[in-house]
Amino acid sequence: MFAVICVACALFYACEKYEGTISGKVVFVENGVEYPAVDAVITKIELKGDAEIVVAKEKTDTLGNYVLSHTANGSWKVSGRLEIDSVVYEGSSKVIVIDGAKNEVQNLVLLPINN
Repeated sequence: MFAVICVACALFYACEKYEGTISGKVVFVENGVEYPAVDAVITKIELKGDAEIVVAKEKTDTLGNYVLSHTANGSWKVSGRLEIDSVVYEGSSKVIVIDGAKNEVQNLVLLPINN
C-alpha cells in the first residue's frame, strides 16, 4: 500500500502544471500625449513554432490595466487594440516567456494605425 501511495504522489508532482500571469497597463498616444486605454481589447497569443494561437481576449479596466491569468509555461505575446470614433490604435509586446508560477508585467503602448 505504501508503494502505491508513493507512486501516486510521484506521478502527481511530475504532472504538476505551473501557471503564471501576464499583466500590465495599456495606454494610447494621441497628439504626443498618453492616455489610459479604457476598454481596449487585449489578446493573449501562444507562440508554438511559427504558429501564433489566440488563447484568450480580455478588456482593460477603467485605468487601462489588464490581467491574463492561467498562463501555462511557454512563449507568449500580448497585443492590444482600441477603437475611438474612427481611429484604431494597436500595439503588441515582445516575446514573453513564462516558466513557473510568476507574474510577468508587460505594459503596452497603442499607436494609431489609420490616422
